[in-house]
Amino acid sequence: PSSAASDVYKRQVLYYSMEMGGGQLMTRVAAQLTGLHSARIRDKRLTDEERALVARAIGLLQGREAVRVAEAPPSLDDLRRHIRECRPAVIFLDHLALMKMPRRGSRYEEVAETTRALKALALETGVAVVELVQMNRQVELRPDKRPQLSDLRDTGALEQDADGVIFLYREDYYEKESENHNLAECIIAKNRHGETRTVAVSYTHLTLPT
Repeated sequence: PSSAASDVYKRQVLYYSMEMGGGQLMTRVAAQLTGLHSARIRDKRLTDEERALVARAIGLLQGREAVRVAEAPPSLDDLRRHIRECRPAVIFLDHLALMKMPRRGSRYEEVAETTRALKALALETGVAVVELVQMNRQVELRPDKRPQLSDLRDTGALEQDADGVIFLYREDYYEKESENHNLAECIIAKNRHGETRTVAVSYTHLTLPT
């Protein structure tokens, strides 16, 4: 979310983490920016120079005011209210299964109604909604670990309602001897407005600006 915030013309990024609190997220991003291990930051096992680096990273994040972390699982009403308050460029939901959902007869129906409502909210407000979702365990049982649309957990409504579905696959996660470090496949499995394809991407850790 921090890197996305730098490219949205100072409009906020709302990041809803339902597995980690704001302090934990801040520690992880500070670790990425400084190159220090998050456990050392968390346990305060730092030299004076490293402590100054961490303070600079946290000050940069707090001063930017483009990323807003919400720790509690939001409901659809919460999302609408927060959108009215700050008009963000994008909302990240991490992850969909932990959202407050309407009570229905089955989990399938709850998730389906929630994804439809999120799609309607995005269309109504013009705010991009990025839903992180869990995969089922079938992908771990296949020789080829690349995810497929059928691996989406809970309901086919995720595939039906989304404008796009993107999977990330890292060969070195499954094959420790792989030479493809810092490389990933961005698998565009659904694209309502364009083609589906797989794109090879490289990634690096965030660094503090000079």
